[in-house]
Amino acid sequence: MIKDSVEILKRVMSRSPYFEYLYRNINMIGFNIDNSRNNILFTKEGNNLSIKKIEKDSNIQPELWVEIDANELKKLEKKYKSLTKLKIYTSSKGNVLHPKVETIIQRIFMPPKNNKYPIEDVIELVYGGLVGFQEPRVVWRSEKKQLYVLKYKNALNELDLYITYGFTSPQLEPSALKLEAGKISGYGYELLMFAQEDDVELIKEFIDWVKYVDDTGSHIYQGQYLEYGEGVTIKGTNVAGFIILNPLGYPYTIPVSDGFGTLNMFVGVTQKELQVSKQIDIYEVADKLSEGGYINYSPKNRDSVV
Repeated sequence: MIKDSVEILKRVMSRSPYFEYLYRNINMIGFNIDNSRNNILFTKEGNNLSIKKIEKDSNIQPELWVEIDANELKKLEKKYKSLTKLKIYTSSKGNVLHPKVETIIQRIFMPPKNNKYPIEDVIELVYGGLVGFQEPRVVWRSEKKQLYVLKYKNALNELDLYITYGFTSPQLEPSALKLEAGKISGYGYELLMFAQEDDVELIKEFIDWVKYVDDTGSHIYQGQYLEYGEGVTIKGTNVAGFIILNPLGYPYTIPVSDGFGTLNMFVGVTQKELQVSKQIDIYEVADKLSEGGYINYSPKNRDSVV
């Protein structure tokens, strides 16, 4: 029998870069560890995760059951040795989950050698895990490299998500970015923006900035501001530029093969807000936007918050 199985499971799952995407897409998952007197139940309650032991004969029906060999689990925790077998099945009364949830579980408990995950995971499991596994639409692609701008409809509060795929490609020369999570993959970031369907001016400007990075190799990092033009705003809007932030409620880093990248979000700012960003700090503006109810998105026409 494995001792402290709850703690071992917690350590194994929490250190995996894929746990974030499992957590977002399950409400209840059960673990049946052989030679153990109890099963273990992970339950999401709001933004919190409850982890407890339950009796083997409990009538609780999670969305998925995962059967794990106790000795292999211990080796995974101590020696980072991938499991050789893993059984996943849906309980008789649990909700039906997307098949890619099972793949995420496999990534957590059966990580590849040197943690070099398939590059396809970025779209299929990472982006997919953030937006309910919907299929994206390509709205722009580079003629120079494997670089795309993808669109996910109604990704957040009826806002569409526009996000690049390719700046974190391991084939790109690394930028100067440093991350605590580990080595960066490619430039070490992807760019994104939330927008309404009729925010065509902002969407075009976002894609133009993606093209700028593609053409020049100049990077866009969190903490920066971008200016549309000296003293002018984007036509049809009062947006004078953007500040670059990490989206609230989203991971700071995403796994890409055996490296990581950040999610760098564009938020539109007015002329006054741009001046404050220049003279003081972009986070001064970001805090004011948040206080005004503008979280992860700023309408193309609105009053300044400074």
